[in-house]
Amino acid sequence: MRTIFTILLAMILAGAAMALEAEVTAVCEGDAVRVNVLIPTDDLPPEGWVGYILVRNSYGLCTDEVVLTPEPVSFGEDLELLDTPDIVELTYSYVAYGLDEEGQRHVIGMFLEYEWAAVNCAGGPVNRGRLEDWGWTLYLDVCEGMCWAGGFLENYPAWLDDYAGTDTVFDIYGTLEYNFEGPYVLVTDALISECDAVSVQSVSWSAVKALHDNR
Repeated sequence: MRTIFTILLAMILAGAAMALEAEVTAVCEGDAVRVNVLIPTDDLPPEGWVGYILVRNSYGLCTDEVVLTPEPVSFGEDLELLDTPDIVELTYSYVAYGLDEEGQRHVIGMFLEYEWAAVNCAGGPVNRGRLEDWGWTLYLDVCEGMCWAGGFLENYPAWLDDYAGTDTVFDIYGTLEYNFEGPYVLVTDALISECDAVSVQSVSWSAVKALHDNR
């Protein structure tokens, strides 16, 4: 058994040494988002990879992804750009993918962990759905047809436990993150809501803020 463990550990460490990693950050500047992609200069991409691309995805309203780099960026270059999404109220994620000679995308990083950052520049919800009890945390079963990220909750208020397994829908506020287990939210607040895809397109941030302030 010890031999098998040693072999597995060696494989993991070898993969770590060969892994190409990146750091993606996104910071709001008014209604725009400044996005940076930093790749360590001593990291070498796998054979056949020609560069990387940056892709924007939206949550809370189903829209097509947007490739923000028409041409792949060389692995020897960092990237900085100012993105201006059409709908400021939505949550957006920015994901860096490796691109090979055939145009296929590949996850950058160890253990299939996406290199990404997410922001909501209007301070609106980053997820919406019903709560499920996973024992060690709560999971969000998202509203259908709205393309929310889903995932589990961290640092959430204890009173949310009482709503697990019910039909009550919540808007979840906080920071949308991602690790090898998938998306999750570092929760700052939660408000009772509805699964209404139409209202997302018409509601203004001032209305959302008024609801939040009068809770």
